[in-house]
Amino acid sequence: MSEGSHAAGTTTVTVLFTDLAGSTAMFSRLAPEAAENLRRKHIDDLRNAVTQHGGETGKDLGDGIMAVFSGVKAGLDAAVAIQQAVDRHNRTGGEALGVRVGLSTGEAFNAGGDFHGDVVVEAARICAIADGGQILATDAVRFIARRTEHRFTVVGERDLKGLAEPVLVVEVGWDPSREAAPVPVPPRLARLDEAVFVGRQTEHARLSDYLSATWAGDHQLVLIGGEPGVGKTRLCSALAAGASDLGAAVLFGRCDEELGRPYQPWAEALQYLLTHCSPGLIDAYLGEHHAELHRLLPDAVPDDASPPAPSGDPETERYRLWTAVARLLAHVSTHTAVVLVLDDIQWADRESLQLLRHLFSLDEQMRVLVLATYRDTEVRAEHPLADLLAWLRREPRAAVLELKGLRESDIVDLMERRTGHRLGSDGLALATAVWEETDGNPFFAGEILRHLYETEAIAQQPDGQWITQRSLDLQSLPASVREVIGHRVRRLGTEAEQILGIAAVVGQVFDLDLVAATADRHEDQVLEILEQACAATLISEVAGAPGRFAFHHALIQHTVYGALSSTRRQRLHRRVAETLEDLCGDDLNERVVELARHWGETAVPTDANKAIRYASLAGDSAMSSLGPDEAVRCYSRALGVLDQVDEVDERVRCQLKVSLGVAQSQTGDAAFRDTLLDAGRQAAELGEASLVVRAALAVNRGFYASSSDLDHDRIDLIEIALRFVKPDSPERARLLATLASELTFDPDQARRKALASEAVVVARGSGDPAALIDAICLPRLAVHLPDTLDERLALTAEAVSLARAVDDPALRYRAYFTRRYPLLMSGEIDEADHCLEESKRLVAEISQPALQWSLTLSRGVRALHAGDAAEAERLAIEAMKIGMDSGQPDVASVNAAQTLFIRWHQGRLGEIAPLVEQFRAINPNEETLSAGLAMAYAETSDVDAARQVLAEGRLAGFGVSFDYIFFMVMSLWSAAAVEVGDTDAAAELYEQLLPWHDRVGFTGVAMTGAVAHYLGRLADLLGRHDEASVHFAKALSIHERLRAPFFIAQTQLEWGRLLQTTEPDRARGMLTRARDLAAGYGCARIERVAGEVLTGIGGLQR
Repeated sequence: MSEGSHAAGTTTVTVLFTDLAGSTAMFSRLAPEAAENLRRKHIDDLRNAVTQHGGETGKDLGDGIMAVFSGVKAGLDAAVAIQQAVDRHNRTGGEALGVRVGLSTGEAFNAGGDFHGDVVVEAARICAIADGGQILATDAVRFIARRTEHRFTVVGERDLKGLAEPVLVVEVGWDPSREAAPVPVPPRLARLDEAVFVGRQTEHARLSDYLSATWAGDHQLVLIGGEPGVGKTRLCSALAAGASDLGAAVLFGRCDEELGRPYQPWAEALQYLLTHCSPGLIDAYLGEHHAELHRLLPDAVPDDASPPAPSGDPETERYRLWTAVARLLAHVSTHTAVVLVLDDIQWADRESLQLLRHLFSLDEQMRVLVLATYRDTEVRAEHPLADLLAWLRREPRAAVLELKGLRESDIVDLMERRTGHRLGSDGLALATAVWEETDGNPFFAGEILRHLYETEAIAQQPDGQWITQRSLDLQSLPASVREVIGHRVRRLGTEAEQILGIAAVVGQVFDLDLVAATADRHEDQVLEILEQACAATLISEVAGAPGRFAFHHALIQHTVYGALSSTRRQRLHRRVAETLEDLCGDDLNERVVELARHWGETAVPTDANKAIRYASLAGDSAMSSLGPDEAVRCYSRALGVLDQVDEVDERVRCQLKVSLGVAQSQTGDAAFRDTLLDAGRQAAELGEASLVVRAALAVNRGFYASSSDLDHDRIDLIEIALRFVKPDSPERARLLATLASELTFDPDQARRKALASEAVVVARGSGDPAALIDAICLPRLAVHLPDTLDERLALTAEAVSLARAVDDPALRYRAYFTRRYPLLMSGEIDEADHCLEESKRLVAEISQPALQWSLTLSRGVRALHAGDAAEAERLAIEAMKIGMDSGQPDVASVNAAQTLFIRWHQGRLGEIAPLVEQFRAINPNEETLSAGLAMAYAETSDVDAARQVLAEGRLAGFGVSFDYIFFMVMSLWSAAAVEVGDTDAAAELYEQLLPWHDRVGFTGVAMTGAVAHYLGRLADLLGRHDEASVHFAKALSIHERLRAPFFIAQTQLEWGRLLQTTEPDRARGMLTRARDLAAGYGCARIERVAGEVLTGIGGLQR
């Protein structure tokens, strides 16, 4: 304890001690790590309570603390705050704690921050006799604080150990704190919580367990499935009410079937947070991240903020938005737990579901519980939600809860709680009949009871008992909930039926002014009808939005809409669309989605142009909102209408197809390629330059299309597009760079290099920094060649310098990531590691799967390079999972390459020889597989098989193209040739590698070490021993600079073998170091071979 404000010597203080009751038994029950985490958090809470009230604490006392205060009231305030903090913890459902608190006041001696005296002993002994949850103090504390708000009850005199006389002890009263939730419960959930809630004890208990885990810091996702009306949202509202009482922030967002707004549930939930949260809760976060959130939350952008600059990459923008949303929730959860209810996600757009999944893919701690309801009757195999459900089975923090109908006893309970009385025989018979007819569906049960009551088939006596007014034919109960709802609507009269029909056409939520104008009725007249419908619980007013109403349940809206004839629906959609246009005037942006839907439902040929126009605008709106999945639907709908029009403007069709292809590419739909190729060719025929260029650039995925073959159709389209652009435009630079990238595996390396060089020249002349970065980085693999190293070092340094000034994390990532290639080829490990760290930081900022995949691959290579094969293998598996989930086409071949080099490191190549054989049979022209198979055979002493593959390779000129895998393939061939002693192959390989003696082999997914190492081995086989020593010396120097234990040990082994006859002492030292280094890093083959050679020359043994 510091001396603080208490001077050395004797001083008057109030001393407080705490102790955790039953802690020994509790901590022995918990796992050691969980127990220690709980203890530390408890001590932190104690210290916070003390410091907030001006006290000072010393070292903790295991599971308690000692604290000193200058005044009595401050000590009492802190004691109460401690008990309230523990109470709040206990109410979250975590491990229940009971804290004893003891207080005393008087003179103590301060010896440099350590206090001594009777007052300290009194406080400690009083704490020891308290119960958990109790505050005890000396009567002196009560006397001094008698005029404060604190309450005291005399306990009596107590003999305390170490004190000569009994001490009069009092108990300090305290009340649990009622911290208000940072936002009120959303009206939709609050309204539902007013209704009777019965049954669901098991389901509610499960959700309460998930909420407890959330309070403890483990974010959870629960999907609640079931048929319409089964009570999914009502269950959520029950949990939400309890969570809010504990101080949690409860948010709600719904999905509407008829609306196609991207991120609708997220926008509703977060807008509610923005509007209703406590002052200061999220202001600082929004101030820093409004640029990412502006599309979802326009109101989050400060009035004085400049418009956010859009990124050149929509996918990057999308992931930045998703990450910003996730971190906003995480930010709120640092203050309190968050319960987010997403309702009816079977109607959610794909991006909303992807954002939900993204929330749980981030490796961040947050106290967020997401409850997402869905109708399991509407999820088919092709439904976007099916993918999410499949993913949930692999996600440990997610669960699916399937709701069935209530039990018969629950229906009885429902009726009894509504009446306030136990049911008689008539009521019980009615309950049984209702339960049997509804299968326990609570919404249907409620609708039937309302129907029977409104038709006077049943009645309530003054004492609350249900009776039948007439003989009730149980067989005559309505057959479906739709029939019940239809009866209830018709009882309101013809006018109400017409008004509600218009409302149902508008949607689940509708505005009074729109319905009244569509009906050509005065708003007061329509309002009177709507108020009658509210009284009949068919609709309700939307809280906080005067003039806005919502159907009480989606089933009611669907029933009313379904009762309209097809002709009536089409006519009403047209009238609603025309009314919307009148109400909006020239400002259609806010209602363009609704206009597209209504005009699209008119089915009148004369309205086709409007249907096409609004569907196209809705697609554009979806794209600008980062919702490509909804955009695909809009553009497809527009094209569908266009197909029905006799006279078609082909330019409109072409523009729609390009837009569709771009949207498809952003959703991961493989159809994007054919859509864009077709649209691009059509655009060329029409002379639409901008459309040709847009299609050509969008058809590329950021690097080559395939590692197995050239995509000639893509190449043709890019070449066509180049004829349509200005010679000095940024578009030309990007097209040239893209074409070079697509030609990565083309044998004509001169053309690739020329295209990449021209791209840089054009981009530099255009004055567009982003275009120049793209020109340098897009052909990354196409020009990652031995003879371009110096140029690439200079260009990638320029790209990194430019990227630092660009507000586009994906572009900055591309620059840093690309720079690693020439750095590693030149052996500059420190700067390469810096680039990798920057890449990690940028990917963490946007969490884009394609970038996560490439980054995880690179991290795996770096781990293996550093000698950690286990971590490299873990990262290879993680990368494969990310790649498969994000639809990367090269996942299998890339993982095979990484596995091959991991097994090489471990001396276990023989294990994967059968796998390599299978891959080679499928891809006979894949150079890496042939060379890898030869090496695998050689290392397992299958010399004949190795020689056969090596001979086939030699006949094909080793199948080596001068491309970015040149060093990898040549290294494997060289190692295989040496292992089987093929001098003819060795001579050819030596001549091909010699010009690049100072390079390092690196492909992005594998590192093969210094070229000099393989030159040394080849020279040794060819009898050029002096040259071999020179090469080995260079290789060892490079490997030591790279800090690569596997390659260091490899070179020491081979150099030691070379020297064993001419310099045996030097060889022993080198081989011993190779053996020991290999043993430390799990390089079994090197360890074994080095030991064998040492034995052969009489080397030192362990």
